Amino acid sequence: MIHQMSSNICRMCQGECDSKYGDCCSIIRQVLDRMSEENSDILSLYSVPATLVMLYSSPIEGNKFYGNNLIRLSMELILMTENQPSHDEIASLGLEFCNLLREVSSEDPLYNSCRTMLAEYLVYNYEIYYDSYPWTMIQILLFTVKLSQDLSNGLANLFYRSEHIEPLRIQVRDLGDFLILSHEAINILKYEDEDDEQNRMVKFIVDVIKDLFHLHLEDMEQNLTRLAHMKPIFENFDTGRPVSLLYLAILNELNGMSTLVEGAVDEFKRLLEGQKNSLQIMVKNIMRSDDYDWLLEHIDVLDSESRMHLIMMTMFPVKKLHNAGLLNTLFCWSEKVDKKLFNAFKGKDLTDPKVLHHWLCKVCQVLFEPKNLLFRACRDNPPEFYPNPELEPEPFHLDCISFAGKVIALALMHEMQVGVALDRVFLMQLAGKNISLEDVKDADPCFYNRCKELINKDDLSALESPKVSESLLWHCFVRSISKQVSFFSEGFEMIFKTSISQLLEDFEGLELEDINNVLKGKVNAGSNFDKKRKYLKHECNESDPLMSQLQKIRKRRINITDWQWGAFLGSGSFGRVYEGYAADGFFFAVKVAPLLEGKKVDQIEQEIALLRQFSHPNVVKYFGTHKDEMNLYIFLELVRAGSLEKLYHKFQLQNSQVSLYTKQILKGLKYLHDRNVVHRDIKCANILIDEKGCVKIADFGLSKVTNLKTLMKSCWWNPRWMPPEVVNGKGGGYGFKADIWSVGCTVLEMSTRQIPYSHLEPGAVDYSIGEGNLPPLPDSLTEHSRDFILQCLQVNPDDRPTAAKLLEHPFVKGRRS
Repeated sequence: MIHQMSSNICRMCQGECDSKYGDCCSIIRQVLDRMSEENSDILSLYSVPATLVMLYSSPIEGNKFYGNNLIRLSMELILMTENQPSHDEIASLGLEFCNLLREVSSEDPLYNSCRTMLAEYLVYNYEIYYDSYPWTMIQILLFTVKLSQDLSNGLANLFYRSEHIEPLRIQVRDLGDFLILSHEAINILKYEDEDDEQNRMVKFIVDVIKDLFHLHLEDMEQNLTRLAHMKPIFENFDTGRPVSLLYLAILNELNGMSTLVEGAVDEFKRLLEGQKNSLQIMVKNIMRSDDYDWLLEHIDVLDSESRMHLIMMTMFPVKKLHNAGLLNTLFCWSEKVDKKLFNAFKGKDLTDPKVLHHWLCKVCQVLFEPKNLLFRACRDNPPEFYPNPELEPEPFHLDCISFAGKVIALALMHEMQVGVALDRVFLMQLAGKNISLEDVKDADPCFYNRCKELINKDDLSALESPKVSESLLWHCFVRSISKQVSFFSEGFEMIFKTSISQLLEDFEGLELEDINNVLKGKVNAGSNFDKKRKYLKHECNESDPLMSQLQKIRKRRINITDWQWGAFLGSGSFGRVYEGYAADGFFFAVKVAPLLEGKKVDQIEQEIALLRQFSHPNVVKYFGTHKDEMNLYIFLELVRAGSLEKLYHKFQLQNSQVSLYTKQILKGLKYLHDRNVVHRDIKCANILIDEKGCVKIADFGLSKVTNLKTLMKSCWWNPRWMPPEVVNGKGGGYGFKADIWSVGCTVLEMSTRQIPYSHLEPGAVDYSIGEGNLPPLPDSLTEHSRDFILQCLQVNPDDRPTAAKLLEHPFVKGRRS
């Protein structure tokens, strides 16, 4: 059959009838279908590859077409045959076709196609067996050398048009596949028993790769050196991106080869360090769909902008960037800081990069405006800011600082310059690094000079001076802004999904200043910041414009003056609760308490004003107060479904439901604790739930807000949910950890449908708790719920986890809330 096919092809090359083409296809199929390991060399013995290439290169019309089809058919059948002759024979046949076609032309499309087919087979199907592979491996290496030479010649004669660049990119890709096989061969030899033949083979492979490495290293040095000068040509032919991807692909292969050749890693590093400008040009052309992971190993040699560009592309795919829901949530919250700005952007599409950039710049101008008190500008570098150490933050200030962290994270994700930056000492704190007095010098030179005067004035010894310096820094600077730093960091992480400290740890070579270079850019952002302040004028000139802005918004939204009584809802620790109905159709709840002496009423109204600043889905909203001659009226959010206590009396709660409600309670409690609020009376009766199953922490009658305690003193409480240190007065009384004990009791209450210590008479409860006795835990509790409750009910307050830590407990983690 093979003789017949060869004869037919010879007649076709002599110009005879092409009707024999169909016979040739049939013969090839039959031969390859019968080919096995025993007769796998039959095609080579009868020079079938050479005969087919002769037909392909024949000048007679039609023969090139027939030769192309027959060669493609042969390659496909050889590489996909089910009879499976040895991998070495398949590779040898593929190499024979490729070598013959390369002699026709190294740029021939059929050669390129067959070479790619062979490369993919070698990567995905070829298996190396040392006892049979040396000769085949040598053939593969020799072909790899030829491919490298073709690539080098192509780079030397490169015309910067797309039709010239794409074939070279395919060559680089195929070269990479052939080099993968060399890597695998070396790894296999390392695990075999060493002998002289293996050592010689390893040395041969490494020597070949060494030659290829230096060939392409020289190529890239020449090409990258002239890259910057060729930018006008790129722009003319619109090939800046294709050329960049070509060069980066070659650098990627050099990076891989350098690990196998002694000293090559340093040589490759020197190449990159000497071509920073060219690297910057190429990195700008990289998109998220490209292969650039290897560059992250060398971000220390990149410029700041390139480093951040690569990292942001790695961390945030396009889908995450264009999260319309997230953008809308942030935009809606921005109304609280600037109503005019909110109205100016209302209805605009924030997923449009230009609109988003404009909005981010404007919001940053508001948040970092010094008269808004949140941040202080560095005296010697106005575009850089740090938290205002003189601010005594109220809950709304902390929310604004958290919002600032979110805005900065969003700007960083999108690599948008917003004209502001974070002072180095602020960045160091966000990164979890220790700061020294010298670090504060640029941020707050007045504080620095005062500290220096105190240290020098007291004539301290060399040993005492650092300790005093550290103490002054901690008490007068670090501690004064620690809360602001924490809230900014929390807001940043909510959007960025990782902390700045973790970012620096994950990407070695990234520097703190890289973050600022993205945010403020290279322009003189300080002057622009000053020029735009006219736009930021609020409607008032109060000493705290942000707080005044919030109050104005809330008065416009909810202004309860003319209202009617509704149904009685129940009694709490502070007073009786009724439904209320405002003149504009707004429903709310009204707490009624007998009017206390005037001074205490004023203090309660101040505390309610603070409570109004809270905004969290799991915390009841407060709307304000009103008083007459007899009573004080406190207006708050109406939650119609009632308390968890009423719920568990009506229904048997499943473990999954208890877990879900517990997670929401912890989220609300974390929010309160972060704002220095201790609730003091967490129990099912004080946890409300709406029609959608959303939990609301209510009844702040016992809570401690800032330093005001009037509400607490006006209430009565039940000890069954109290921790031992409160009951016996030996552990410092109420603190954040007291709420954690109450959470444990509340989970037990939901699970058992009974109040804690229900087995004891009221008079015995105080004694039992004071002695550190835990409420009995029934056997019906699940393993996770039991462990959760026990962690909360640690007698020593220091042993109890925080609300944030409990949110990671298996009992609640993963639950949707």
